[in-house]
This record gives sequence, C-alpha cells and structure tokens, in this order.
Amino acid sequence: MADPRAQMPLPWQSVDVRLPLKLALRRALKNSGLSREQFMDAFNEEMDDSGIDYKLTLSTLEKWVAPSAGNMIPSYLVTPFCKISKSTEPLSVQLAPLGYAPAGPRELELIRLAEAKLRAKEAARIVRETESALERMK
Repeated sequence: MADPRAQMPLPWQSVDVRLPLKLALRRALKNSGLSREQFMDAFNEEMDDSGIDYKLTLSTLEKWVAPSAGNMIPSYLVTPFCKISKSTEPLSVQLAPLGYAPAGPRELELIRLAEAKLRAKEAARIVRETESALERMK
C-alpha cells in the first residue's frame, strides 16, 4: 500500500509516469513480503489461472523495477502485479496525472454513503417545498 505521507503527483503534472511507475513497482515488490523468485512464481501462476499467455522471468522483473532500465511493464500486467504485491500504488501512479486514485471497499462505501446523504438532502428539500406549497393553499 502507498505511504499516505507520500506526495501524489498533481493532475497538471506530466503524464510521463515511467520513472514513478518503476519506483512504485519496486516499492510494491519490496513490501510484498515475497522474494523476487516467489513473486515471479506467484505472478506466473496468476497468469496461468487467468488464461493470459505470459511468462515472467527474473530478468524481466528486474528490468521492470530498475530505474535505469528502459523496459517497462506492459499496461495489461500492472493489475496482476498489483494483485500479487497487494499494493495499489502502481495504479495510483498511473491514475494521478488524470486526477484519480484507486478506491477500495471502504472508499466505495463512503461514496455510497455520500450519495445517499445527497439524495436524502434533496428529498428533504422537496418535502419542505411541498409542505410550504400546501400551507399556502389553505
């Protein structure tokens, strides 16, 4: 999981997320609790289980997380990388220049609550207006 104290890129910043993504992948891998070999095995098992024809090698994994390497993780593999590492930070890095962030179950419930409160507030306004209109009709 991303360090909540870390500064997220602002939406008007560059969409060039190559270096921040590599660093996020590197942190996610480091914090996964898995060795690189274990991560590679879990990743490849996820690919097999998902029917995705891709085999990760240690060499490729090293290049994905090395800031100096030109090799980038393909976008369709960021999601399984996040799943195996149990980190949404790489997705956060990709979404940040657009002004978005991933939302987990708690955030989704908070959104649902806020939407329900807005609907309730609108319903209360309609009730007040209707009651007022009925009072004027007496």
